[in-house]
Amino acid sequence: MRTNYRNKFHAISAVYDGQTYDSKYEAHVAGELDLMVKAGELLCWFRQVAVRLGEDFKTRVDFLCLPTNIETYPYFVEAKGMETPEFKRVRKLWAKYAKLDLHIMKKGQPVEIINGAK
Repeated sequence: MRTNYRNKFHAISAVYDGQTYDSKYEAHVAGELDLMVKAGELLCWFRQVAVRLGEDFKTRVDFLCLPTNIETYPYFVEAKGMETPEFKRVRKLWAKYAKLDLHIMKKGQPVEIINGAK
């Protein structure tokens, strides 16, 4: 297993809780989600979940979060350091095809939410 390598976007991989993440920030977000589970805000979360956006476009989102409050819908979280051309396409297609909200987390910035087509 390779650790601490740089990918094509110059992000440095990181290991958190025995799992290798594509970037230090993605590993940091995983740790934040674990704190939310311990605080009782989330029931659990899942990593690298496939989402179909339209008939011919499928992508993977970093995290799927299941809140403990049954009145709150599950939501996806994407940890972004840099927006790739593929993610710009995801951004455009999300509101049209996805059923759940997408929370985009960027270091040092407020969370951006793209509402799904509920």
